[in-house]
Amino acid sequence: MSKKQIAILILPLAVAAYLLACFFGPAAYSFTDEVKITGPYKMAYITLNDIKDWPKWYSWNKEDPSFHFVKGGRQHYVGANFSFESKSMGSGYVELLESYHDSVVTARLQTDVLPGEMKINWQILPEGTRTFFLKVNARLAGTIPFYQRALYLGLPARWNGILRKDLQGIQSYIEQLVQTDFGIKKEPYKEKHYFGILDAVINDRVPQYYAKQLPRVYRF
Repeated sequence: MSKKQIAILILPLAVAAYLLACFFGPAAYSFTDEVKITGPYKMAYITLNDIKDWPKWYSWNKEDPSFHFVKGGRQHYVGANFSFESKSMGSGYVELLESYHDSVVTARLQTDVLPGEMKINWQILPEGTRTFFLKVNARLAGTIPFYQRALYLGLPARWNGILRKDLQGIQSYIEQLVQTDFGIKKEPYKEKHYFGILDAVINDRVPQYYAKQLPRVYRF
């Protein structure tokens, strides 16, 4: 049998195998999980809104040493953004789209390793003054075209792992901060129910000029 005849036989089999993989590939992607965190719930809002501190808790740079993080022009609140590049995560961009005081933060993630834009939403659910639940919902926009689904067979398992590790990273980051002396540990402080931060957190209730001039103080 000649090489040409072998190629003619193999090509239909390869096409059939690819179409079969497309049949079993994901048509869409969504993820939901939550974690209980010990600490003041306002810290989750501050952490998520401070884009320059994301490398301290997300798993992306830990999973891929080649990960390169570049801060955008705005670092706090809606419009804050950064770009990135790595072997495993590709080239991409993250931007905060929504930020509702101490309750909800939404970000947009775009990267060339995903078939579309992903929205990631965090909900902050206080359980009391000392603990809270942080719930994450993530979803790819639209559906994955049938002929591309074979390319994303591993997408659900991989991104479930990434988002779950990120959630655990936020938990560890906040709970470790609570144990430090920067303003949350109570023993050295007379005002036992307050903590302060150096970076301004801008919102519609605080004029930008005053927010930049004075350290913000939050109660929990």
